[in-house]
Amino acid sequence: MRNYHAIGRPIDIRGKFTTGIIKTLEDAVKALSRLCEIKPIDDASFVCTEIEEREEIKIFHLQQTYQGLIVINGTFRVIATHAGEPVAAIGLYVNGIDINITPALTVGEARKAFNLERRTRISTSKLAMYKDHDNVLYLCWLFTISSRNPLSEKEIVVDANTGRVLADIPLALSK
Repeated sequence: MRNYHAIGRPIDIRGKFTTGIIKTLEDAVKALSRLCEIKPIDDASFVCTEIEEREEIKIFHLQQTYQGLIVINGTFRVIATHAGEPVAAIGLYVNGIDINITPALTVGEARKAFNLERRTRISTSKLAMYKDHDNVLYLCWLFTISSRNPLSEKEIVVDANTGRVLADIPLALSK
């Protein structure tokens, strides 16, 4: 996943933060759950979206979810050696989520909220949660705009209740 606006509570733990071995995506989620018991992370659920293999380590990319929706600002990296020894957990999470997940706007209505060039291609659209710089939490539609030019690829976050564009995130800068 991408690092969106740095909204939320940061966690940066270096060294052994769990007694468990981390070799699979399930192990990474369990390790983060154990971390939640130590650190003040409440009501946060995470799913592993990617495992990145490097020469000496594995990086488990975890995405926060709420009632099945991704929380855009809630991303973690759990890092372990190939033997499964924990190295670090670094990320952001959004706590205290209590929001209705029924959008007022359909995906089509939300799409009309931003002006796209005629040939613009939306590769994905999904309902998600987004917390802005004013600490306001929104139910939103997340649109991924693809292009032949990688510098033009972006994600657009649209309020699922009002149609207001909340963020326009260039993917070349956020990966």
